[in-house]
Amino acid sequence: MTTPTTAATTAAPDTAGMRQPDPLRQAACLRAAKTELAQLRGRINEAAAFIHDSDQDLSARCALAQLLGLPTPTTTAPCDTARATANRTAGAT
Repeated sequence: MTTPTTAATTAAPDTAGMRQPDPLRQAACLRAAKTELAQLRGRINEAAAFIHDSDQDLSARCALAQLLGLPTPTTTAPCDTARATANRTAGAT
């Protein structure tokens, strides 16, 4: 007959024999994480530029902003007003 094994009698894993993390491997993982973070930041910048681009469809811009949890764009942004003013001024001369 066998005796049941309990948590109290089970030996804990031997952590003394474990290797320390390899600094070169950690550096490679850190570089990979930094690269991925830079790519994600670039994608966020592209999405923000699209949301603020008044030449794009307002409903698409609003939908993307809501999907990303960002404030929805208004129909006229300050840069649009400045652009319209510059166009009127350039046309007047």
